[in-house]
Amino acid sequence: LGFDHALFTGGTGIGSKVMAGAAATLTPVTLELGGKSPVIVTSDADLKVTARRIAWGRLLNSGQTCVAPDYVLVEKPAQDKLVRLIIDTVASFRDGTETGMRIINERQFDRLVSYLGATKGTVAAGGRSDRDTLTIEPTVLVDPDPDEPAMTDEIFGPILPVIAVDSVDEAIEFANARPKPLALYVFSGSKETSRRIIDLVPAGGAVVNHVAMHLLVPQLPFGGVGPSGMGSYHGEWGFQTMSHRKAVLAKATRPDLKLLYPPYSDRALKIMRRVLG
Repeated sequence: LGFDHALFTGGTGIGSKVMAGAAATLTPVTLELGGKSPVIVTSDADLKVTARRIAWGRLLNSGQTCVAPDYVLVEKPAQDKLVRLIIDTVASFRDGTETGMRIINERQFDRLVSYLGATKGTVAAGGRSDRDTLTIEPTVLVDPDPDEPAMTDEIFGPILPVIAVDSVDEAIEFANARPKPLALYVFSGSKETSRRIIDLVPAGGAVVNHVAMHLLVPQLPFGGVGPSGMGSYHGEWGFQTMSHRKAVLAKATRPDLKLLYPPYSDRALKIMRRVLG
């Protein structure tokens, strides 16, 4: 139809179809595509706050948000305590709630249940589901296989894998072995370590000691990189994205120097090289 611009929010697979469709009419696109946003937790992080904020971000809208923390990489000495705190936090968040969390439709429910069925990790909490109500309990998976579906596909549901790493370097290497995510979350007591992780792990955006909060700051551009999308919006960035910067130059008719026009003498060329070169 000859649109001036197309902005799409969704998954990488459909995003590639939108881009291919737009190519036929050379329509520019902005794609916000999600992906597996990692959380890197160092041993010196405030684990109580870390657990609370990760659990909040993972369970928001039953985990069905594009910037939800998708999996956690935590330094090994802190793993057991962090897992315990996350489980306790989820229980406190859902005090008095006996049902699982609602999934948008049957296809997505079946996909998530298949992840639980295929996991080689330990189900430390939750894991139960009810197809009649399309609900899944908030679930914590400890040390799943890096190649299983829950670790290769964007989860987009109330399932949180937590994997122990020996060092920050191992966490960086693990995250960078996967497609570039929409968001990166770092929990650490060290500004230097946080900065180092953010510098070395490409992502659409990053938050230190919280999750998803960058969405609430209109002064920050929001968007992905690589498989997690292209372009940015929110605040002025959205205005710029949806605008065409038309360059306009107005010139007076006088003076109109004849040396600019052919035929060019050697003298005219020498002057133009000096003035314009």
